[in-house]
Amino acid sequence: MKPNIKIDRNLKKILIIGANGFLGTNLIQFRDKNKKIYQDCFFIAADLQNTNIEKVIPYYFIDITNHRNTYKKIVEISPDVIILTAAMTNVDQNETDKDLAVKINAEG
Repeated sequence: MKPNIKIDRNLKKILIIGANGFLGTNLIQFRDKNKKIYQDCFFIAADLQNTNIEKVIPYYFIDITNHRNTYKKIVEISPDVIILTAAMTNVDQNETDKDLAVKINAEG
């Protein structure tokens, strides 16, 4: 998705990859509660699904296990800061699907 939101060039673009997870969601909520702190920042959300992300924040689909497409999206978005919060956090799933855990948590 390519949002039709004009961005003030003086604002710092902050890309949150994994925006639907616990940490990403809380970062976005913290921003909303502390607008004075982040008045010079523009947040952009990225994740596999757009389920918890507010409609006022641009959303991009990014799968960090696909390095080529992730790189292309990052170049397209051109953020000043990237906060990577995406992770496979289910301990049991990490044990049963170790290859996917490494692909997401280490290589992603």
